[in-house]
Parts: sequence; structure tokens; C-alpha cells
Amino acid sequence: MGELGNTGRGLGREMVRAVALGLGAADPRVRKVVADPDERHVIARRMFDGAGFRLLGVHDLGHKRAALVFDDLSDE
Repeated sequence: MGELGNTGRGLGREMVRAVALGLGAADPRVRKVVADPDERHVIARRMFDGAGFRLLGVHDLGHKRAALVFDDLSDE
């Protein structure tokens, strides 16, 4: 995240993890968080994987092929 020289330090992974946990803390009814990065965006997919998200599958959304990923907050 940020300038190219500052990438690869895990900041995106930490941000995604914090957002997912924050959503669960803000509303205990939130049990899963879903995201849809483009399947070709290797860095984004690696970031979600590193944040604990799991792949549901790749789906055509019309405007892109998305790698649907989710974090099951009930595993926390």
C-alpha cells in the first residue's frame, strides 16, 4: 500500500485484517466478511490470503472475473 518503495511490508494485510475484525466488533451479527478482488490481481489476492481470507471461487461478475474471498469471523 502506498508508494512502490513502501510496499511488501504487510501493511495491506494488516489493514484488511483490522477492517474485518472492526466490522465484527462494530456489529456482532457480522459473521463473515466477503471481498472480490480481480482474479488477475495477484498482489491483492496474496494480501487477502495473508489476512486469513479463504477463496470461495472465481466468478464472472460481468465487469470482471472476481476471486471471491471470505473471512469467517466465527473462527476467531
